Amino acid sequence: MRVLVTGAGGQLGTALRRVSGERRVGNDRSGGDEWLFTDVVEAAGTTVGLNITDREAVKEFFEWWRPDVVVNCAAFTDVDRAETEREAAFRVNRDAPRFLAEAAVRLGAALIHISTDFVFDGNGRNADGGFIERSRPYAEDDTPAPLNVYGESKLAGEKAVMESGVRGVVVRTSWLYSPWGKNFVKAIMRVAAERDEIRVVGDQSGCPTSAMSLAEAIAELATAAAVVLPTPAQLYHFCDAGVVSRADFADEIIRQAGIECRVVPVTSAEYPSAAKRPMFSALDTSKITRDFGIAPRPWREPLAECLKELKNGR
Repeated sequence: MRVLVTGAGGQLGTALRRVSGERRVGNDRSGGDEWLFTDVVEAAGTTVGLNITDREAVKEFFEWWRPDVVVNCAAFTDVDRAETEREAAFRVNRDAPRFLAEAAVRLGAALIHISTDFVFDGNGRNADGGFIERSRPYAEDDTPAPLNVYGESKLAGEKAVMESGVRGVVVRTSWLYSPWGKNFVKAIMRVAAERDEIRVVGDQSGCPTSAMSLAEAIAELATAAAVVLPTPAQLYHFCDAGVVSRADFADEIIRQAGIECRVVPVTSAEYPSAAKRPMFSALDTSKITRDFGIAPRPWREPLAECLKELKNGR
């Protein structure tokens, strides 16, 4: 089986590179698999250049390499910058998935596309359409209502994939972090190491997710792609298990890292940003467990593994 990965230079792409390598060495099920990692910028010996926002380039690349499974990790993920760069966000988050899906349909390949919890607004609605406080994690059939351009563009990408008729899955995830790149965990550790006290938003809750956890889930889906992925593509949720506020997440990061620093919860209103964030964006993962046997671990466990890697400088 040939697996094509886009966005290979990001957190998830990096995690997939490691997971795919480990599976080739230690798991007979993937003994014949070939993984090709691509990104906009080519890196000699590790990453092949592919501009997925160019429809013709995607078509030609697929005809040349002929993948069996495509994993789209590429995304415009700067939530605040998307507010002023709407066109760029939609080009990467909507148009590129459409081009990948079209090319996959022509070849009969499966597509695993990654989306986000930010397609939701964090609220429930009563029978009259009014907002109510939400505490139940979002299921796949809950109605999206993004609060920002990033969420709008990712929702448009989901629709483009599912309307294409491609075989595969759209996987929504949340609060992704890893030992690589820019993310909440690394930012908290850096700031906490410099201060006795930090202020962190305490009224936004969700599910922290290790890029390695998500990569393992994607590898399972890729293994299953040849026989059981649905046509047309369906929605699934995957994140590490458990719901926590950003402030409590920061507190656990600091505690596990052994840093002396106090976390002071603040409201979103006290910490303004260009883009609005959902106050509650936890995801229900029961469907992916039921259909594929993929069961998330409690979020503190993969966090400990990430912090160990950061401590060891890997």
